[in-house]
Amino acid sequence: MLLNPMHAVAPVHPIQPSPYSPSSRRHTNPVYLRVTATKEYLEADAATKAAVDALKPDEATELIDYDKVWDAKIAALELIKPREPRQGDDFATYCALAEVHGADYREWPAELRHPDNPAVREQADPARVSFHAWLQELCDRQLEEARLAAEDMTVGIVHDLPVGVDPGGADAWALQDVLATGVTVGAPPDAFNQQGQNWSLPPWHPRKLAEAGYRPYRDLLRAVFRHSQGLRIDHIAGLWRLWWIPGGDARRGTYVRYDADAMTGILALEAHRAGASVIGEDLGTVESVVTETLHANNMLSSAVLWFERDGNGDMLPSGTGRSGRRAASAPMTCRRRRDSCAASTCGSGPSSRSSRATRTPSTPTRPGSAGSCSPSSARTSPPPKRTSSSRCTPTWPTPRAGWCWPPRTT
Repeated sequence: MLLNPMHAVAPVHPIQPSPYSPSSRRHTNPVYLRVTATKEYLEADAATKAAVDALKPDEATELIDYDKVWDAKIAALELIKPREPRQGDDFATYCALAEVHGADYREWPAELRHPDNPAVREQADPARVSFHAWLQELCDRQLEEARLAAEDMTVGIVHDLPVGVDPGGADAWALQDVLATGVTVGAPPDAFNQQGQNWSLPPWHPRKLAEAGYRPYRDLLRAVFRHSQGLRIDHIAGLWRLWWIPGGDARRGTYVRYDADAMTGILALEAHRAGASVIGEDLGTVESVVTETLHANNMLSSAVLWFERDGNGDMLPSGTGRSGRRAASAPMTCRRRRDSCAASTCGSGPSSRSSRATRTPSTPTRPGSAGSCSPSSARTSPPPKRTSSSRCTPTWPTPRAGWCWPPRTT
């Protein structure tokens, strides 16, 4: 069961309606909570239950009013919140400050713009920090219940990881030391969009991320895998390179490379630890090494049936899959090999436990460095070959020369 991204948004109006521009990818949006299924509601007295029930918004509307739904659920949860204080993390602290100063931390008073500043702890209301920490408790509880309920499914619950976060949101505030400032990511001009695309999301800074031992990236994956049997990663090519855009004009961007060995290795390791499948969305302008490395690490890739071609490069007949078999009605499928589809989330091909990403790749050594602007990562030896052993060896990325922005400094 593939879910849309359920990541947290800023707790102020207007509530962000897009799941692909969250405030935090490490936390969950409380708007998805089922208030009447919480332990606190079930143990409440009749008068409290009636007060909570009375706050339920009208469901007979054509469009979802996110602000109205948010207000109703938060008001209901305020009625049943526990008396015992919770110890909040950086996200709960951000929420408490955002309720006072707004969603964009870049517009906060200067002394609050970095989470390590003493003023942050001094000014964040402990009661509000505790409340938002408790909301995440509830989210974790209900997500875990859902995960356990899906244990008997072939794949189970598959969560969705967007490319990045709101540049003024909780993760951008808490993780600003490992994010690149002054740039956003997107896609270069192509045949479908001659202006390119600016997604307005800040990228990881490759060198700062490496200096941090990739801990923020690892913590993100662990947070998402905690309640899922699978993970779809939007624009998985971003583990190799991202189109950085200075100044907002996507036509003037350039690719900046990451240490793909480290990024994919950590992904495979955390998926293995979680016993989860990985589905990489590798559509669009993507190097072949991306799909090849996914397959070599027992991860699934994606394909749009309408644009699939046969071995001669010709468009496949309408309604057929990669090997000429009749495809399912869903326009999106996943591929594990060029001639097969083996994920129940695909809507095509047999369901199989073999699609689970449960093998850990060998730890590679790398001569190059993350964020390098030169082909210094070129290898002098051929890539290792896969064997029939229980281990799965990654395919080495093909080095490409190119420019990098900002310029490399010493």
